[in-house]
Amino acid sequence: MKTISQVAKLTGVSIRTLQYYDEIGLLKPSELTPAGYRLYDEHALQTLQQILFFRELDFPLKDIIKIMQNPDFDRISAFKKQKELLLLKRNRTDRLIQLLERLEKGEECMSFKEFDLSEYIHALEDFKVNQTDTIIKHWGSIDNFDMFIQKIKDDEENVVAKECTSATIFAGENRILKQRILVENPKLWSAENPKLYTFETKVYENTEAKELLDEAVDTFGIRILAVDAKRGFRVNGKSVNLRGGCIHHDSGLLGAATYEDAQYRQILKMKEAGLVHLPL
Repeated sequence: MKTISQVAKLTGVSIRTLQYYDEIGLLKPSELTPAGYRLYDEHALQTLQQILFFRELDFPLKDIIKIMQNPDFDRISAFKKQKELLLLKRNRTDRLIQLLERLEKGEECMSFKEFDLSEYIHALEDFKVNQTDTIIKHWGSIDNFDMFIQKIKDDEENVVAKECTSATIFAGENRILKQRILVENPKLWSAENPKLYTFETKVYENTEAKELLDEAVDTFGIRILAVDAKRGFRVNGKSVNLRGGCIHHDSGLLGAATYEDAQYRQILKMKEAGLVHLPL
């Protein structure tokens, strides 16, 4: 048995991260001492090793939990699949290193193919098509694997802005951190084209080691609203005539309880009728 501090020293994972893994049910200690201290056996260390491989592949913690709690999860098979994915990443990294070596020697090499992730993504897509049963077994669902592929694409192509803020927070302390992120030339939201951005908030312990403690994902839109006596109400510079209706709070026979599907259907019906303003 090893204490939590011994595990932290052995693996490089901080004590606070191990505590957080326990809190969210990702890695439970093998047992607790009478004084409440966590102890980890060999099996727990093997589980932690598996988790770290998934983290190396940028899997979110919530997806790792789903995968590893799947009754059909097989450790050895998962290692094989992780190895295949890491080899794909290594091949791309090797090509980047080879390009750097040529540039270091003073060679003129205006090449950008080494930065291209399409081969890696194409291999993942082929893997999804040819190994559907395996993906469902080890990733929990095709959706989980699709989110993994999408994250790679987004990281490569669609990150429009990011900001990092460091802070020292002591035990038991609450802190509000504010960030200002500039999105240059944003694609604007409108009723006809409701473009949404996805933002991720991640909390790390130890900025250099980047040990992920928590994360959240949400969506938002960017639009410009203006109103004046001459041109009325405008969205993104375009005049919009307000046509609305007053809707009762209930959902007919479903009653006063709020059901997301019912509300969504109601909004669609109002939009089909040409209404754009729906005070509830």
